[in-house]
Amino acid sequence: GSMKAVVRPYHRQDVHQCMQIAKTFQENSTFSKSGWNNEKFFSLSNYALQDDSDVFAYVVDIDSRVIGAFVGNISEYYFSNEKLAQDLVVIFLPEYKKDSHMYLDIIIPKFEEWAKSKGAVETCIGSSTALKRNRYKDYLKSKDYKDVGFIMKKEI
Repeated sequence: GSMKAVVRPYHRQDVHQCMQIAKTFQENSTFSKSGWNNEKFFSLSNYALQDDSDVFAYVVDIDSRVIGAFVGNISEYYFSNEKLAQDLVVIFLPEYKKDSHMYLDIIIPKFEEWAKSKGAVETCIGSSTALKRNRYKDYLKSKDYKDVGFIMKKEI
C-alpha cells in the first residue's frame, strides 16, 4: 500500500537529509549566489533541538525519508521589545509539492501555538523564491494571513 506521511518535530538523525534538500534547493533557486555554509546549517539544526530553542523545526517523513520541512524562529521587532515568529524555510521535494497543503494544515497551527508559547504577538510567513507565489499566498490567506506587502530582490 502507499506509505503514510508522518508530520513530526525535527530529530537529530534528520540533519543530513535536511541538509541535502536545503542545499539542492539553494543551488537551484533565487539564492544560488548566496553561498552555502555547512557549519552554519549544523549549528542552526543543533539549536533547533534544544528544549528552550527559539527555532521551530518540523519535518514530513515518509518511510524514514524526509520529503519536506518547515523551520521558523522568534525575533524581536527592531523598534520594540515585542516578539514575532517568522518562517525561515518552507520546503518540499518537487514531487510532494502538490500535497504540501495537507502537511502545512498540521504544521502551521503547531507553529502558531509554539509562537504564542514563546510570547510572540504575530506570525509572519512569506515566500521569496518566486516559485510557489500565488498558490501559496492564497493558501495562507485561507488561514487568516493578510497580504501585507512584497519582497523585491536585485543582484548587486
